[in-house]
Amino acid sequence: MSWRDTLFIWRGRFVRQRPLDPERTPDRPTLVHWRGSWIGVDAGGTLEPDAPEMEAFADEALPKFAVAGHRVSQLDTPEGFTNGEYRLDKQTNASPKEDGSCLGWQLENGSPTGLAWFQDDEHRVRVDGDDVFAVGRNGFAPFVSVGVASGYAYELQPQKNTAVDSRVVVMARRYLDEKDARATMRLDEWAAEAKRDRGDGVKPWNVPAMASEKKRAIHATPALKKRRTAEHP
Repeated sequence: MSWRDTLFIWRGRFVRQRPLDPERTPDRPTLVHWRGSWIGVDAGGTLEPDAPEMEAFADEALPKFAVAGHRVSQLDTPEGFTNGEYRLDKQTNASPKEDGSCLGWQLENGSPTGLAWFQDDEHRVRVDGDDVFAVGRNGFAPFVSVGVASGYAYELQPQKNTAVDSRVVVMARRYLDEKDARATMRLDEWAAEAKRDRGDGVKPWNVPAMASEKKRAIHATPALKKRRTAEHP
């Protein structure tokens, strides 16, 4: 079975640490980390799977992920993160430790040691209300992701001039053929495409844009039209 026929569903708490008073520390970025575990689901062809139940992610034997990075946009509101864009790839993550663990994600590598750690060369995440989108690539293939954010927790740390807030994020990752039209989409283009045909009650990973079949063309969303005009005036 091709990797493109599997949805890799990540679930974990997405945490931001941002300065309470940006004027005191103007060069201090909003830092983020997202940690949890993932489950692979058969989702080739027309299969439209539901995400595993929350209890399934409590299994300690599941492969883990732990990625970190920073905000790259100024879309956030002071009250909490309902909008924002973040970078969570290996350019912002730490190198592997001596025991093999690192910031990244685990995968069965077929060796006696079992799970090994890998990192994404690019991983950009966009939070848009309760919807979450991502694009990226690694040594295996390019990918796109969609998901949802739920809940909200907030903590003040005045002594550190820091506010810590978090949401639980569930995202499904679909790996793509290099020649797939989605493989070269920018984050804003992918978000528009993934939202376009989503009806009421439809899970974000069950929209046509997340199908396993290779896409030879994408719809001309406003963002894509603007990009094409700029590139080919």
